[in-house]
Order: sequence, then C-alpha cells, then structure tokens
Amino acid sequence: MPRMNIAATPRSLQDRLASNVRRLMSENELSRDEVADSLGVTGPRVSQLLSGSRRLQLYWVERFAEALGVDDPLDLLQESI
Repeated sequence: MPRMNIAATPRSLQDRLASNVRRLMSENELSRDEVADSLGVTGPRVSQLLSGSRRLQLYWVERFAEALGVDDPLDLLQESI
C-alpha cells in the first residue's frame, strides 16, 4: 500500500481521516453512538472530532483505528483504504 504524501496539510489529513472513518462506519453499519461507545466518548464528541471543530490529537487516530478494526492506524490517513 502506498504511503501518504508527506506534504499533506493538517486539514487534508483531518479530511482524509473523517472520510475514511465515515466510510468504514457505513460499511460496517456502525452508528456514531456505537463508535463513540468504543472510544469511550459521546456521539457529539465523535462528530466534533470528525468535523474538525475539536482539535484532533494523534492518539485519536489510533483509537478510531482500534474501534473500526483497522490494523495500521496510518491507513486512516491514506487518500483511500
């Protein structure tokens, strides 16, 4: 699998993460609240993290990967997985 472009802006990484998380949630028929429960947060917090209204720390990438069954958290930052 090709690695992400290191010249990507932080916002584009946020967008990639959000897009991949939403797609995986849809594919696995997981609601926002189900993912939130796996993360130990509320549904609105998940929405805030994915929309960019809350600052996304690197550990969130790992937590989303674990909640969604993604082996390599960096895959969530790829243009497509």
